[in-house]
Amino acid sequence: AEAEFARRAHNGARAEGFVYENVTRGDPVGTIVTKLSNSSRHALGESARQLDVDALEAAVSLVERARTIVLASMGSSSIAAENAIGRFTRAGKKCLFERDQALQVMSATTVDADDLVIGISDSGRTTLVIEALRLAKARGAPTIAITSDSQAPLVAHADVTLFTATVPSA
Repeated sequence: AEAEFARRAHNGARAEGFVYENVTRGDPVGTIVTKLSNSSRHALGESARQLDVDALEAAVSLVERARTIVLASMGSSSIAAENAIGRFTRAGKKCLFERDQALQVMSATTVDADDLVIGISDSGRTTLVIEALRLAKARGAPTIAITSDSQAPLVAHADVTLFTATVPSA
């Protein structure tokens, strides 16, 4: 939709450059749908291919045991955090997610071994997400990292790490 709005804003003229992932300003709506569908299908397939089932089972166990689930993320990773809140809450779990990253870090200082902190960062290098997991772990809370980079600093502060694929951009 964003690409279609951008195309219309330019009176349908072909503008160079990507608007979103591999979508260009002049792409027709049908092409946009196809590109995003293919990109999402690729990312989902790659995530499934690299999924560590033992890590997923460990993460499920931590979620089941948690009194409160605290999420830390920023930018587009916050969409995943908000989605998680809806799903975990529907499953009967108490959740906390603050959009303000300073509050995310402060929340991490209030957790204990009965809680769970989940840090979501595609790059695994978001400073305040790393700090939230570090603080939570120091307080004895279990931690889960969700990232696409196995070498990311976020991984060092996680009891369990789940790796995702990055959506291709071209």
